[in-house]
Amino acid sequence: MRKKHIITLVVLLVVGFLVYSWYQKRKSTALSWEKPLITKIEVGDLEIPIGATGTIEPASKPREIKSKASGTVLKVFFEPGDMVREGDLLIELDPSDEELVVSNATAEKARTDESLQLEQQAAAQIHKDWLTAMELALASLDATRAELRRVTLEFRQQELYRQEKAGVLAAFPIVAEDAIEPAPLLDPEFELVSDGAKLLVRACERTVALAEAEALAVSRLVDEGTKVLSNESNGGDLGYTGRVEYQTALMTMWQARANILLQAGRIREALNKSLLVSQARTRVKLAEQGVRMANVALDQANKRLRETKVYSPMNGQVQQVLVQEGQIIASGITTVTGGTTMMTIADLSRLYVEADVDEADIGRVRDLAPSSDGAHLATRPADGAQRDTTAEDVNILQSASNVKVTVDAFPEETFSGAVERIYPHPQVANNVVTYTVRIELEAAAREKLMLGMHANVDFTAWTRKNVLLVDIEAIKIKNEQHGVYVPGEKDGDEPRFMPVKLGLAGPERIEIETGDLKEGQEVYIRLPQKMKEDEGDKD
Repeated sequence: MRKKHIITLVVLLVVGFLVYSWYQKRKSTALSWEKPLITKIEVGDLEIPIGATGTIEPASKPREIKSKASGTVLKVFFEPGDMVREGDLLIELDPSDEELVVSNATAEKARTDESLQLEQQAAAQIHKDWLTAMELALASLDATRAELRRVTLEFRQQELYRQEKAGVLAAFPIVAEDAIEPAPLLDPEFELVSDGAKLLVRACERTVALAEAEALAVSRLVDEGTKVLSNESNGGDLGYTGRVEYQTALMTMWQARANILLQAGRIREALNKSLLVSQARTRVKLAEQGVRMANVALDQANKRLRETKVYSPMNGQVQQVLVQEGQIIASGITTVTGGTTMMTIADLSRLYVEADVDEADIGRVRDLAPSSDGAHLATRPADGAQRDTTAEDVNILQSASNVKVTVDAFPEETFSGAVERIYPHPQVANNVVTYTVRIELEAAAREKLMLGMHANVDFTAWTRKNVLLVDIEAIKIKNEQHGVYVPGEKDGDEPRFMPVKLGLAGPERIEIETGDLKEGQEVYIRLPQKMKEDEGDKD
């Protein structure tokens, strides 16, 4: 029993000690809470930063390195992280496959060259034969015209003799050559390539027109002579012998007419052989096209052969190496997939941060972005007039480094940058609208920062100069008015509430635009506890 009492006593002592410790702690807390916290009104500058996050990006997207050739990778000369210069040999491929393609393309070009030469020779011979055929037909037609004129003259002599005996004088139809207008006999689209051919064709067309007109005139003479013979058979003045000679002259003239029409038809036939010339020209054009295609194929084959050695197209840093020695790659121009990407190289001559800025802040950030004429957007009024500024206006930072950037890799270091552009197309995610802002970093950042790093961006877009400032915690609300509590005029007086009009707010301090406060005046951040209990103020 005695032991039990001792244990009970010890437990009571422990509980009592814990209760006493809790009471002392509460008492100390209450006493410290009752102590007010006071600050002073100050005059200074207020900076209003805007924050955003983004990633480090190169001047342009990393370029994919591909080859127009296909084959096996023999050697890779650089690894990720290596810096390369334009013209450095990056990768070498086995050239045997492309050399075979070049050999086949060379043979095809030789074949097409020979085919073109044969077609040109054939076309030249056809054209020559065509001209010869027209010359021969033209000569035959001229000879036939001469014969027609001769027999026509003989017939006229017979007719004059008959008319003299009959005591009448009839007129003979005469063809006026100057009045004959030759008709074109060739296709208007057919091209005459030489002046000699043009003159020959024009001579053929005119001779045919004259010959057909003369044949028409002879037809009329034949018709008249036929009527005369019909009358003479009923007893005329020619007599039997004269009638036979007249009839013979008439038939000879009719036969000459038929010959002249035949020769005119042969000239037309010769002219129609221009179709063969056109076909020969078409075959030459097709052969020329084949030569051009063979030349293109050979050029491409030679380029692919040269592409078996892949050189860097730019200065930059190797980001990825996606092939290894012994791997077979596909050409970038002979496959629908676009070929095998072997490397990616990034241009690190300029680094950027692409940050997503909330739509509520983009207006202020936009004032930092340069316009198309190099001036900042904030300095250009909408009406084009000169912008007036006063000491109380918001000053826009237009220096080359108006953005501060920090990264997790260097938490103690701040990098500077400038807004280069704001992309106008918004990004919407979960009903939050943001705009991408591109910030160019200072040159010193290129030595430390790496692509893809997470970056925190602070835009200092607005600044108030020489304004009254107070800690944000000192601002209270009473009767739906903002204000501050100031100490009473005498010791022991209760704090007084003074309404104020607030201006721009920074991270810790806020601007007081109007009110009876002055620089150096004390205000409460935390009121005495009894004041809060008595008045029940909302803060």
